[in-house]
Formats: sequence, structure tokens, C-alpha cells
Amino acid sequence: MIQGKSNIQLAKQVQISFSSAHTWKKKFIEQMQLLELYELVYWLTWQCSRGRAYTNKLIKQQHKKNNKKVPPLNSR
Repeated sequence: MIQGKSNIQLAKQVQISFSSAHTWKKKFIEQMQLLELYELVYWLTWQCSRGRAYTNKLIKQQHKKNNKKVPPLNSR
């Protein structure tokens, strides 16, 4: 989580189901809040958002690369 890995990446790395990884991550953050480790919670949340933003950026770049405009048939 500190590296900003997604639930899917965590599940694969630890070899558990996606729902288990999601539940574990949620419970872990709740526990850190109970321990008043707010800076850690903020850091984890920030890292996850960075990971999502990076993934979205890669997807958009790939989409642009694969969807180049094709001229209409009548202009060929």
C-alpha cells in the first residue's frame, strides 16, 4: 500500500482474492485512523490516487495511439 499499489496488484502479490485485498486495505486504514496515524492514512490515500492517475494516463496515451483518425473511404 505504501507504494500505491491497487487492490488487484495487492491481491496478486499476496495471492489472495480481490475482495479480500479490498477488505484488508479498508480495515488497515481504519485501524491506522483508530491509532491516530493520520499522516500515514493521508500518505496511503495520496499514493493510491497517484497510482490511479498514472494508470489513467497510460490508458489515455494507449487509446490515443491506437485510435488515429482514418480518412473517410471516399477520399482514398
